[in-house]
Order: sequence, then C-alpha cells, then structure tokens
Amino acid sequence: MRQGFQHKSPVSNTQQNCINTADRTATRPTSKTSPLALQKSLRHVIGDFTLTAYTLDYHCTGKRPSEPGFGITASGTHALVGRTIAVDPRVIPIGSRVFIEGIGSRIAEDTGGGVKGRHLDILFPSEHAAVTFGVKRHVRVYLEEIPR
Repeated sequence: MRQGFQHKSPVSNTQQNCINTADRTATRPTSKTSPLALQKSLRHVIGDFTLTAYTLDYHCTGKRPSEPGFGITASGTHALVGRTIAVDPRVIPIGSRVFIEGIGSRIAEDTGGGVKGRHLDILFPSEHAAVTFGVKRHVRVYLEEIPR
C-alpha cells in the first residue's frame, strides 16, 4: 500500500491542503444493526482530508528533548503515537475524537503551522515511519465526539 507515497519530508509545512466540501450528514441506526454498524452510524462525516505525518524530532517540531515544552501539544497533553493528531482548530475543535479511514480513531490534540483547512498531521514514532507513510489525499474523516 504505497498509494500517495512521495519522497518528501514528513513536515507538514510543505504540503498543500485538499479542499472539498463537507458532507455533514449522519444516519440513524436501526434496531437490527450490528454493533460495528451502529458504531459507524454514530459518526458524522466531516469530509475528505489530506493526511501527512510528523514526529517529535527537532526536524518536525523545532524542539529538542531537553527543551521545555518538548512533546507537549497545543491542548497541553503529552503527544502520544496512536492517539495524537494535529488539526486546524477552525475545522476540527481541539479535543475532538475523529475516525480516519484506514488509520482508526485519533484525538485532535495539536496544531501546526502548515496544518490548514482539511489537513491532518498524524504523529508517528520515527522519521522512517513518517516518510514511509508519505502523503495521503482524499481520505474520509468522521467526527466521533466533540469535547464538552
């Protein structure tokens, strides 16, 4: 699965945004729905996004592990692989849980200078993993939960 792979830096500042209109519809579950179908039906489609990857290294964040604030997200949490994504808070509120097709559920905990519009930056454990992930375009994203 190397679809969309490009040999570019994982830093999202150089990536372009994918702009599509959002489909903000949701379906109601029926009484004879499987648990998986029920879970999917509770998601609201936000739209199609461009996905890029970032790591906590100096190249991506501009901070070294010895510096204050290293690994701390815009929401104040510690960035965690498998949980943290960077978003444009005008599109997805900080603290929201989203479901990304082909990736799974993540929490909007961070922002980034190059993350604008329908663009998500996903935290990866290494530069190699981020570069291997590359850029994915036109990936459907669903809103699962908005913070209260």
